Amino acid sequence: TEIEIAPESERAINQALAYLTTVQNADGSWGEDKYYVSNTSLAVTAFMVKGHVPSKGKYGSTIERGINYLLDRSTLRTDGYVADQSSGTMYQHCLAVMAFSEAWGQSKDPRLGPAVRKGAKILMKSQGDGGGWRYTPHPNDGDLSVTIMAIEALVSAKEAGVLVPDSVWTRARAFIHDCQKPNKEGHFGYVPNKADETNSYRMGAGLLGLQLSGERDSEALEL
Repeated sequence: TEIEIAPESERAINQALAYLTTVQNADGSWGEDKYYVSNTSLAVTAFMVKGHVPSKGKYGSTIERGINYLLDRSTLRTDGYVADQSSGTMYQHCLAVMAFSEAWGQSKDPRLGPAVRKGAKILMKSQGDGGGWRYTPHPNDGDLSVTIMAIEALVSAKEAGVLVPDSVWTRARAFIHDCQKPNKEGHFGYVPNKADETNSYRMGAGLLGLQLSGERDSEALEL
């Protein structure tokens, strides 16, 4: 079912996209002093979600330049990890994988498929023993915020055609459950066994993470 957007919302979205074209950097990125990969990933995704595609139409060249920037960052390392010099956190890589996955479905650029596959492979290799993800592309302990980003990126890659084994989702769900406060209070914490450190963001991340990783009907969602 197509969602109907109010005229006021449509106007605001169009104005926001027009604004983004005025602040794109010469190298195709967005940002002023850091987080170029994450800013660029979010910007190009905003255009594509609205129906604009790379290399075509009003914003085609804008999107293409942003994608080219991200692809250039993905080739800086042989493993395809996407980050910039200002911040190499896993958050940026996850957002780049989502942008690549969306663009892959809309573009015939032969570089996008390998970028999605490499990006997803890094995420799967970086999953910690407990099932979560952390700030670096190495298996380690996990936290809920990075874990939900990794799950979202892998869902995007899966929808684009990348095989994500069931074991990845099983372990991810186990980690999220470990972050939920016991005794049926239902709170999700930042890391396992510290569920008292909760807020509305972590509650949303926990619930969304369970749903995206395949658990849509469980007691945890009812707490």
